[in-house]
Amino acid sequence: MIAHYLETRAPMTADPAREATAAIRLLDFFGERVVEDVDRQTCAAYVRQRGEQGAATGTARRELETLQAALKLAWKDKQLTAAPFVHLPEKAPPRDRWLSQAEADRLIVAAESLPKGGWHISTFIRIGLMTGTRRTAILQLQWLENTSGGHVDLENGMIYRQSATARRTKKRKPPIRIPEPLIPHLAEQRERTRQYVIEYRGHSISDIRGGLERAGEIAGVPGVTPHVLRHTCCTWLAQDGVPIWEAAGLVGMSANEFQRTYAHHHPDHMGTAQAAIGRRWE
Repeated sequence: MIAHYLETRAPMTADPAREATAAIRLLDFFGERVVEDVDRQTCAAYVRQRGEQGAATGTARRELETLQAALKLAWKDKQLTAAPFVHLPEKAPPRDRWLSQAEADRLIVAAESLPKGGWHISTFIRIGLMTGTRRTAILQLQWLENTSGGHVDLENGMIYRQSATARRTKKRKPPIRIPEPLIPHLAEQRERTRQYVIEYRGHSISDIRGGLERAGEIAGVPGVTPHVLRHTCCTWLAQDGVPIWEAAGLVGMSANEFQRTYAHHHPDHMGTAQAAIGRRWE
């Protein structure tokens, strides 16, 4: 069932590499089992095993979601008469870690001071903070239009976060204008790199988390991840009073999701209700 999913559906998801990694973890535990063995007990045992291996509960949940998708696909393709229910652990509460402007400035300076040059790290940080683009989309950005990812058009001042032929998914990647403060840094990065916007020694990279952690340690800014950069961008937009539909469009998120997650940072959040209470007690 998992092999069928990897061959037919995973390549069309937003992050095929993550699906493949999840499949490896799942097969390590479920590989010798049959479909009817998937129940509450085995799912809980899987979460425990992944915890013993150092994985967070959220990671185990995402991997089980891959199993769930594989079983549902097998049912739809009539390889199963019924798909068993995959018992997922509870979602962790949303992380509210975001950077202050001072922390962001220190982080960029620290990245640029890394041994052997940290320009790829600092460029990633700037793009994440100024556009809220997801990690994979940033790492796939190239300088020329291509079929595997997005590209940066410096001449026309645009960032296309996915190729024109890419399958549209729930993870929106709309094109955006390059923010003015980002333009000179991208122009400099164009001179340093060959094909990809984020390169190290002439090659694209698949993960940036180690470099972010090192920059965070130097800057005294703990807990920096690619998601924290996106979360910071969204939080700043809300704090600055940017209209929700416009902020959501910039970062590639639905207006409902942006409102649900970031509206409490908006200066006018519940302003009408609070004003009404104030008038009542004048």
